[in-house]
Amino acid sequence: MELNFVYCFDDNFNLQALTSIKSLLDKITKKANIHIIHKNTESFNRISNLISNHEMLSSLHCYQFDSSKVNLPPIKSHVSEATFYRLFISQYLPKNIEFLVYLDADIISINDPTSDLLETFSQIKSDGNVVAAKIEVTREQDNLIFNTLNLKSDVKFNAGVLIIDFNAWIEREVESDLLKILNLRFNEIFDYDQEVLNIYFDGEFTKLDNNLNYQAVGGHDRDLYSFIKKNVNLSLIHISEPTRLGMISYA
Repeated sequence: MELNFVYCFDDNFNLQALTSIKSLLDKITKKANIHIIHKNTESFNRISNLISNHEMLSSLHCYQFDSSKVNLPPIKSHVSEATFYRLFISQYLPKNIEFLVYLDADIISINDPTSDLLETFSQIKSDGNVVAAKIEVTREQDNLIFNTLNLKSDVKFNAGVLIIDFNAWIEREVESDLLKILNLRFNEIFDYDQEVLNIYFDGEFTKLDNNLNYQAVGGHDRDLYSFIKKNVNLSLIHISEPTRLGMISYA
């Protein structure tokens, strides 16, 4: 089975995404196709030569997001419209992809995730789910957000790493329902596409272990290094503080 990864970002995250992709290609043991949905593809193409000849890269595809075809609601914070791009993957990516791994641009691979990803593909099928993601918060930890979003489930996931049964995503017309939620409930949400996804799936997802989305938030760099050394099974680290992207140089 081929590995297919998708990133969605704009010019502000070109270097972070390049670092993420390079770290991934350096660690995987199975060749991968990289798909990018971008606000301005030319800006990323100017630096893509830094990864285009990597021995583990099977193909690199960069798709220009066409905002004229959609009516996106206004952004109310520091994030850009690119936060919504992952909702439109079925409009841009080839329909023959079986499984797709979405990664935020601030995900760094420190070990090979290949085996865990392939196991997760099988688990999603077995569970009859569309996506796998890591639990970010439970109702017990923050009941307010669950009430605000009107979630029936007691768990909410982080969407920085999403493993997607792309066949099921297309067959169930997930995109159409996500856009309905976005337009109907935009004033209720804070984390934009992440909350739209949680409203739609509402606990119906396969749970990812820490090793495929370890969130490095707070603390000091040396504490993170120490943690990584002690937890050798970690594969993908979610570096939520932008200043930390420079602590591991892959690009």
